[in-house]
Amino acid sequence: QLQTALITVEAQGVRPGAVNALTQGNVVYLASSGEKVGTLVAHPDAQGSSPVATTPASVLMTDEKGNYLQLSMPDGTLLDAVGLIEAQGMLGDDGVFLLQGRYSVTPGQTLSVYTERVSLTVTVKSITARSSN
Repeated sequence: QLQTALITVEAQGVRPGAVNALTQGNVVYLASSGEKVGTLVAHPDAQGSSPVATTPASVLMTDEKGNYLQLSMPDGTLLDAVGLIEAQGMLGDDGVFLLQGRYSVTPGQTLSVYTERVSLTVTVKSITARSSN
């Protein structure tokens, strides 16, 4: 039996225009098969009309001594975005989610996805069963 789950995904280094093109209710599809993943819903930390939460993108660099430095990109350049996709499938006790009962999705997995207006590569951060209201 299929159940509703929330898949938390993160896209790193995204242009602001791509983020602005995302709207609540966008249908999200797998690029590899065209299979529907689910529907973009509002993230609790989203600001304004965007359904995703954003922070300035950060990059990991090394200094002349080989020490790692994490630097944030200037405002208005690239963003890291976290979104929620409401999906139908079967969530196992091991954390594996069978999307539509057919496609395996797990935390840490990288997916190429698209909406009507945007294509993104996202990393699955978590998958949780959606409690019924």
